[in-house]
Amino acid sequence: MTGSFPTLIISRRPREIGSSWDDARSWFGGRPQLGEQPWPRGAARQTPFYFLAQIDLAKAVRSLINSQYLLPTHTWHQMFGRGVDIQGNAAYENEGNVLLLQLVYDDMMHWQFGDNGAFQFWISPDDLAGGNWAAVRVTFECH
Repeated sequence: MTGSFPTLIISRRPREIGSSWDDARSWFGGRPQLGEQPWPRGAARQTPFYFLAQIDLAKAVRSLINSQYLLPTHTWHQMFGRGVDIQGNAAYENEGNVLLLQLVYDDMMHWQFGDNGAFQFWISPDDLAGGNWAAVRVTFECH
């Protein structure tokens, strides 16, 4: 994984008498929230691990993934028009036909078609005018 994590600012607010820390997500010292899991131990002597802090990284990691990894590709999903030309074959073989739909590789949708591939749905103008949907052809190309 490349890139850098966002800066995390951790501050310890003063504990007020009568306030609960049950909803805290990160803290230094004290005990971790382990639920039913036993305290971790390591090495041959099964010595208990030290506890320094519990830091909830869920929001920071989710932000990093959404901003650096789940990004739109250089192509797009579309209906009609001129489709993406990856290898040149689909456009050449369907010259004069109508592009009905193009679906491309998309991290945000978790669609992984080959290496940045595209599915394209084509129909001839005559079949489109006649509503002959059985004549639709699908092509797939990728790098």
